[in-house]
Amino acid sequence: MIDFNNPVKLLKKLISFKSVTPNDDHCQKFIVENLSNLGFQIKSYSTHGVTNHWITRKACSHNTLLFLCHTDVVPADIEEWNNDPFCAREEDGRIIGRGACDMKASISAMICAIGQLCEEQTPPNIALILTSDEEGDAKFGTKYVVKREKENISRIQSALIGEPTCEQMMGDVVKVGRRGSLNLKLEIHGKSGHVAYPNNIDNPIDKILKVLMSLNDLSWGNEYPDFPKSHISTAMIHSGNETFNQTPENAIAHVNWRYNPSIHSDEIKSITKAIIENITIDYTTSWIESAMPFYSTQGVLTQQINSIIENKYGLKPSIKTNGGTSDGRFISPYVKEIVEFGPINESAHQIHENVIVKDLIDLTEIYKAILRNYLV
Repeated sequence: MIDFNNPVKLLKKLISFKSVTPNDDHCQKFIVENLSNLGFQIKSYSTHGVTNHWITRKACSHNTLLFLCHTDVVPADIEEWNNDPFCAREEDGRIIGRGACDMKASISAMICAIGQLCEEQTPPNIALILTSDEEGDAKFGTKYVVKREKENISRIQSALIGEPTCEQMMGDVVKVGRRGSLNLKLEIHGKSGHVAYPNNIDNPIDKILKVLMSLNDLSWGNEYPDFPKSHISTAMIHSGNETFNQTPENAIAHVNWRYNPSIHSDEIKSITKAIIENITIDYTTSWIESAMPFYSTQGVLTQQINSIIENKYGLKPSIKTNGGTSDGRFISPYVKEIVEFGPINESAHQIHENVIVKDLIDLTEIYKAILRNYLV
């Protein structure tokens, strides 16, 4: 049984599960057994090696709060850590362990907040999606659950996501959207040959560099409220050629766009195609749209969180949309207001990932205050 008054103990327990994507290592089993004892209904949607759960207290309605969370974490090499990354240690007022920041602290805080309210005979009207496929491809995680619970999710107006959003101190950042992410694998074909005979070769490296320079010289879209400017990044260039005196047959580049709602992915593709074909017609492309941008209405939930933070810390949170993708993109077509709020994100995915103990306790209190607005 979980001691719902001790989020620190719960976080240490959750860290002990080696839930590296997509293997959940029974982390969700531990969570759902305890929520079931509180009267929650549990549905399992596990598939393709991914563990997912849909958890509800009562029928979903506009008075239900949806909480999205992921139990999976990125890998951790024990040789790089001063301790076993899956055996949490408390040091200098921090809990250190893989997933402490992203996002098992938020899960611990929310589970304890739910448990406390249930023990006080004021159970919250909350639905939860748990997945072990957020840090990976995310094909069979939240996206999979949403497809099967679309009707129930569509009745919900507000969702909270426990991603680590704060930057310098607890409460300084709340997120209401995320940029889109578009990936391109570009392969330009040429003719290999001896570098001493340039008239006999067609070097694809020269052409791919021209393409990339042209793409980087462009401004992608316009300014958009609360969003960073769209930008392009080249992640990799290679040709497979390790010699000095021969040019390759092909050159490959991996490119990523992080873009705000002022530009659509189709426009990015069209512009890119025109630039490539101005330089060469002998090429192939493979596009992967990993996330569309979304921007949430700032409504009642945002106001509630802002008010709670102002009362607790005396500061007004900044509204942002920066950072990587989140599972909010999968519910954005159905849920009007999506807000992300969690602990300081500075150590996310890093060696010696950690969360400040006081921040974890504060987060539990903040989540509990939010849930008081969504009682059964």
